[in-house]
Amino acid sequence: MARYLLKGTHMPARFWGEAVRHTVYLLNRLPTKALRERTPFEAWIGRKPHLAHLRVFGCVAYVKNTTPHLKKLDDRSSPMVYFGVEEGCKAHHLFDPRHDKLQFMVVDPFDTDAAFDTEAGAEDVTTPEIVVVPMTGASSPSTPSSNTYAASSPSITNSPESYEGQVRFRSIADIYANTEEVVGIDEEESEVMMVISEEPTCYQEAATEAC
Repeated sequence: MARYLLKGTHMPARFWGEAVRHTVYLLNRLPTKALRERTPFEAWIGRKPHLAHLRVFGCVAYVKNTTPHLKKLDDRSSPMVYFGVEEGCKAHHLFDPRHDKLQFMVVDPFDTDAAFDTEAGAEDVTTPEIVVVPMTGASSPSTPSSNTYAASSPSITNSPESYEGQVRFRSIADIYANTEEVVGIDEEESEVMMVISEEPTCYQEAATEAC
């Protein structure tokens, strides 16, 4: 039965002592033909054993975090591995994978459908992968080549607000070369032109202007 407990819950072989101890605890509370379908516990103590406190060997037990002054986002409980009940008391035999030690305490609740990966230990923290993608296409002689750094994240190309095509940039030299200079307008006339193009001068213009 001890080997079945280890293999059935995928526990490492170093926990064989806990499996044997829990096996003995269960066999003393199971009926046997040698005692005419009575349990060894009943034959020795004189009453039937109470089994409501038993849980699945190797399941996850959540221990309340009693550290004072916890922050709002701190964990309120820590997952541990259930290894049975401590003999002579109601405390549970638990293994803390974060600190690699055994503890004895009363715990509730349990997740009997989940098995804890003791080889993984504490929680795994994964960081997003950073990929360096060199830019392709023609570049201006005055603009040095640069690299684009993209982190792995969900794609948003299907969004209706996404841009189609490649974004192109013009160099300052190209802008100056293809822009004509406006001459013959003094400062006062230029200010009047800006006012005319931006704001209406009467009520009729304001009423007919498209918003």
